[in-house]
Amino acid sequence: HGAMWFTIRKIHENHHFYPKKLWPETPLLLFSRHWMLWLTALSAMVYHMLQRGPGRRTLFWGLMAVTGFFAAALGSATEWAHTNARLPASLFIAVFTAVSLAEASTEWKVSHRRILWRGAAVLLSLPLFVHLIIASPSRAALQRVTPTASDFHKASRFMTLLRSLPKPLLIPYHPWYSVLAGGEGHFHLHALNDIRAAGRPSPAGLREGIRSGKWKTIVYDRHGSIYHRQMPGLTTYYRRTQDLKTRAPRTFTGNPCRPRHIWVRRR
Repeated sequence: HGAMWFTIRKIHENHHFYPKKLWPETPLLLFSRHWMLWLTALSAMVYHMLQRGPGRRTLFWGLMAVTGFFAAALGSATEWAHTNARLPASLFIAVFTAVSLAEASTEWKVSHRRILWRGAAVLLSLPLFVHLIIASPSRAALQRVTPTASDFHKASRFMTLLRSLPKPLLIPYHPWYSVLAGGEGHFHLHALNDIRAAGRPSPAGLREGIRSGKWKTIVYDRHGSIYHRQMPGLTTYYRRTQDLKTRAPRTFTGNPCRPRHIWVRRR
């Protein structure tokens, strides 16, 4: 009934598209990080082609690397895209490099004519490793997204709190929290926002569920009328109780939000 087309096309029509990220910003960024991998892979592929002709695996993964490069640039140019949109480029160029070197190495033999090629491969690998080390995230950057012992302790205490709440739970910004707390998974609020932005009404099941008190407890991240309207009937049928601002674990990636208030059914 058109549900798939609506999901993969119509919803995304409402997201802004940034042509400059498609070209040249994202391709330049990707090339600056992966140019040694491309150089290594293409050099090995050319060598193999000169010896026996193109290898099927090399050609296949070369096509995948080009496709991943384009997919990364296209995905990064979409509104709300996160850094993981660039993963296809990083993944497939790495596989392409490995396969290309592997197929080329089948031609290497211990002979005087091959010594030059082996020496060139060794010399090429040295700047490759140096480049990978330099391009890797810094220690400080990794520490910013690495949970500490205190974070694990706070998260554990927070899950204990969620498990103690009356169920079923509705946690719109963190559906998986509901599963970890022993309940069922459910929709994510961003999906509802996309549906509404595409001109569709809020799902009737959500409105009816809030009105009838389907969820005993709602754990919500935002505060204020503009956010309360995203959950139709929230302030009418539920009341805010606990403030979780200092008790909820911090968010490391993606949308910088964390559970803030607990809402319970009004009598």
